[in-house]
Amino acid sequence: MPIVMKVQDQNGGALKTLEDWQALHKPMHWKRGRSAYEVANFIVNRNGADKLAGRVSQVLGDRVQFEQITAECEVRFDCYGKGRCHDLGIRGATSSGKSLFVGVEAKVDEPFGSNVAEEWQKGQQTIERGERTRLPDRILELCGRFQDGRAISETDDVRYQLMHGTAGTVAADADVSVFYVAVFVTGDYDPTKGEANYDDYTEFIHRAGGIATAHNVIGAMCHTLRLSGKRLTAIYEYIREGD
Repeated sequence: MPIVMKVQDQNGGALKTLEDWQALHKPMHWKRGRSAYEVANFIVNRNGADKLAGRVSQVLGDRVQFEQITAECEVRFDCYGKGRCHDLGIRGATSSGKSLFVGVEAKVDEPFGSNVAEEWQKGQQTIERGERTRLPDRILELCGRFQDGRAISETDDVRYQLMHGTAGTVAADADVSVFYVAVFVTGDYDPTKGEANYDDYTEFIHRAGGIATAHNVIGAMCHTLRLSGKRLTAIYEYIREGD
């Protein structure tokens, strides 16, 4: 079975209990039934690391072993400011000897944030006020990375979080890159919001040129796409409380 060598925060501090994880979050974000708590509980109390590793192994068709999990893991993907902050950044290796990085985005029914057009407008308004921002530069560069799908532009209704989430996954310097959206179906889960998120995700995958994987997986939607010339595997899975 895959073995987690270390679970840590961004500074290398060990995360062994829910209290350790709680210290990483603002009180308003730490609530049973919501994503920050649920992903922590999944790792600490529900054998979550092995379950994620098993799913990644199944999708890749190559057994993986996780070596390090970092909560709130920042990965720089350009020179324009703060990098992508993954809810979990997981490093490991495949049985074929390749290095692995899995960027996990944990959700209950929280949205994928604003769309690209809204972020673009925000950047333009900042410039019009005479303030400095590199947001428009970042957006244009990100749009240019998705060249194998339909063109994504700064005027699109594609969710910006998904763009920098995938960019921050392939930038993590590994042979194999996996972007993993883990949706925790808790008592707080709103199906209407969840369906809207799913629609936003599928639209992004379509626009980014995603192709369904050859490995049949029950309970998860799996695609491959190319970003900045690199292959990325994308997984979207619902994780229920009894799983």
